Formats: sequence, C-alpha cells, structure tokens
Amino acid sequence: MLSATCTKRGTGISIWGDEDDLRFLYQLVHQLSGGSHWTDDAKGGRCKILDSFAFEVRHAYQESRLNRQVEITTGVHTTEQGFNFSWIDMLFTLACLRFNAAYAPTDQTDQEWLDNLEQCVRGTLYEFDAKGAKDIEKFIGPHVLNVNHDWVWQFNQQIEIDYLEMNVNKTRFRNIPYLLNQTDRWGPTHSWLKGKIQRTASELGCDVYEIEYLEYPNIKW
Repeated sequence: MLSATCTKRGTGISIWGDEDDLRFLYQLVHQLSGGSHWTDDAKGGRCKILDSFAFEVRHAYQESRLNRQVEITTGVHTTEQGFNFSWIDMLFTLACLRFNAAYAPTDQTDQEWLDNLEQCVRGTLYEFDAKGAKDIEKFIGPHVLNVNHDWVWQFNQQIEIDYLEMNVNKTRFRNIPYLLNQTDRWGPTHSWLKGKIQRTASELGCDVYEIEYLEYPNIKW
C-alpha cells in the first residue's frame, strides 16, 4: 500500500510506494477519470485534474521522480519510488476521485485504495501542522470541495497559483481552507473567477476547457 511524508517546506505531500503500488494507483486513477475525455464541462475539468495526478504517478514508477531506501526487515532494504504533489492539487484530486467513484463501478479493492490514499493525506497534514490540519481535513471526502462545475480545472490552477505565491510558512498552510472556500458557487470569488475565465475564452475564441495557466511560480517544496 501507499505511504506519504510532507515535503521539506510543507508545500505539499510526497507519496511513496513500490512499482506495483504505483502502477495500481495509476490504473485506478485512469479508471475513474472517465476515459480521458477532455470536454468543456465539469467532467472534462475533473478529467484534466486526474490526468495531471496520473502523470506524476506514472513518472514515479518509471523512476524519474523520487527514490528512497526503506528497511523492510532487519538489514534488508528495498527501494521505493515517489513524487511530490502540492496540497491544493492533492485536495482537488481527492475530491475528483471521490466524485467520479460515486458514478463508476468500483470493487472493494478500489475503495480500499481510495481510503488508503485519503488516510495518507490526513496523516501527513497532521505531521506538518496539527492545528491547520483540523480545518483542512474537512475537505477530504465526497462532495465537500465543489468539483462539479465547468470551470473546476481553471479554479484548481488559479487557487494553486495563489497558494504558491504566498510566503512559504505554516500561515500559508493554514490559509488553505480560505483558498478552497473560493470554490463555493455562491461566493463572490466564484463569480469573479467564472467571469474571468469566460471573458478569456471569448477573447481567445476558444472553449473554456482549452484555457491553460502556462506560468507557475517556482515551487519550493
């Protein structure tokens, strides 16, 4: 099964597993992504979020991200692969996985892996800062974070950029609930982001789902 640690500066989570663990996770994410149909609706937005996560998982088991030695018994070690993922992206990913899992056939093993991934995230939140984790963990679970609207992919990107532009400290970590609450469809930020995205699509003559944020701040993990 998977394990996790927080990154050095608390920007996100490092997820670890052996090759079989990560391959199974990759397959499960693709199973729940809806067949990689990038469309101009909520389903397409969730698909992009899940494909971004799957991209990192795949590179991890291909040994192009992180590696560490783990002692499995006295004097016996094995190598695990892993990857870094920011808290914002991780919480959006969990929300998309649970949302899609509610409408897709899954078995007991699939559900156990989703539970394992969520438990890894919860434990690592508390590992970094128990005070902030109490409010952040509330966003883990089905239908807590709003990922069922046409702009979810762009919201994820915009909130991620806002997060990365904050000073690297525990105050930033504790501001995560404030950032995620911007997805509330009745809130003023939701309306502002929606309007910004629609205007940009109109100006560029493209569909909403084709809009990408190309420049991200340098990530200090």
